[in-house]
Amino acid sequence: MPPKFRVEVEVHADHVQVVPHGEIDMATVDLVASAVREATGRRGGVVLDLRSVSFMDVEGLRLLLELSEQSSSEGWLLTMFRPSGPARRVIDLTASADQLPLAD
Repeated sequence: MPPKFRVEVEVHADHVQVVPHGEIDMATVDLVASAVREATGRRGGVVLDLRSVSFMDVEGLRLLLELSEQSSSEGWLLTMFRPSGPARRVIDLTASADQLPLAD
């Protein structure tokens, strides 16, 4: 795992904000997934803030797609907030934006 990678979780009155910092790839994707899944057990929706993602590969995209599907099927609110340039590039190159709950 890259030494600078971290995931912050901020609990607010109406949502939980999960903020990964650094690269989302095979080495870190499980950390992001765990933080989001833990947040779903709390009250309100989950905001996955992607502004601080410095790199995202296909494993990161797979996670975003899985989380989107899970939120729909399990009935919890998920918002993916402002994907950074590297994250947005992967989303755009794979034409996945229409499958994700993106917000600017």
